[in-house]
Parts: sequence; C-alpha cells; structure tokens
Amino acid sequence: MSAVLASRLDPGAITVIKGNKPLSRRYSRKHWAVLYTSEPEYIEVALDDLSGWRKLEIPPLTMLTFRHESLNEWQSHPFRFVCQERKGILPEGVKA
Repeated sequence: MSAVLASRLDPGAITVIKGNKPLSRRYSRKHWAVLYTSEPEYIEVALDDLSGWRKLEIPPLTMLTFRHESLNEWQSHPFRFVCQERKGILPEGVKA
C-alpha cells in the first residue's frame, strides 16, 4: 500500500505513506507544491522539463508529513504495515 492523506482538520498538512507499492514524488519550494503518482512517467510528461522540481526519494515503509508553509522541512517516521485478514475469509488450507 502507498497513500497520500489530507484532513479538513489540518488543511496545511499532507501525509505521504510509502508502503510496498510504487509512488513517485516531486516537490518544489518555488511552486509550493508536492506532486505524486504511481508511475514516474506521468510526472515527467506533466512537468515537461519545468525547472525547480526535485525528486523525493522515500524508502519503503516510511511516512512523511509535509506542511505547506515549509515544504523542504518534512517529518519522517517509520511506517509498519500489518496485514490483517478480512472477517469471514479463512486462510488457505483452513476449514470452517
């Protein structure tokens, strides 16, 4: 899982969770923006060599929090994803 989260309770913050799925990110202090997509080609086409954008490499299982007033100063935290089985679905090989 990878995800980007925002909250109406704190509209100045964006949380990016980099799990085990692709997530390409760029940020720009000049444009006060963070871009993200599952495929890096989408960002490359959208930016079309526009200057001022930097790649943001995030290792898997990391959570970042950005604040709009200081995009270049983000908080990084380890993220642990615990897979849980859905109710009503038995694991393979288990009989009811």
